[in-house]
Amino acid sequence: MKLLRTIIIVTMLFGILGLSVKADTSFKSKTVYANAKKTYSAITDSKNKKIYKNKAWYVTAKKITYSPKDSFVGYGMCFSPMIKNAGTYALAGGSRQWIKKGSDSPVYGEWNGKGKCGYYYLGVRLDTDFTGKYGTVKGLWNAR
Repeated sequence: MKLLRTIIIVTMLFGILGLSVKADTSFKSKTVYANAKKTYSAITDSKNKKIYKNKAWYVTAKKITYSPKDSFVGYGMCFSPMIKNAGTYALAGGSRQWIKKGSDSPVYGEWNGKGKCGYYYLGVRLDTDFTGKYGTVKGLWNAR
């Protein structure tokens, strides 16, 4: 009975006060091809709603692979939030965070004063010193 009462009270608080629960967006495997122009690719299935202005974003790159496996990877993969406008993706002005290998630990980035509420996507690119053909990443992120 106590559990039921607690569930009802929590549900009412979220409904009455309009409290939001943060929600990570998982993204499927994204392949990123080597390029020397520092071009970011949007992870199109990573759409995430930011509900707190300027609160730090984070990414958890659970699995990162490089091909061929013996490639020099430099700093690895760089992640940064992107916006979508009329079908075109562009960097949103947040910090850039480098991740070399997969982990269950989140890496946090700042918005640099440009973290307005709204929808964002995660962008990714390989280090320009990468000597392989491509890298692949799978994980989750939250624009917060």
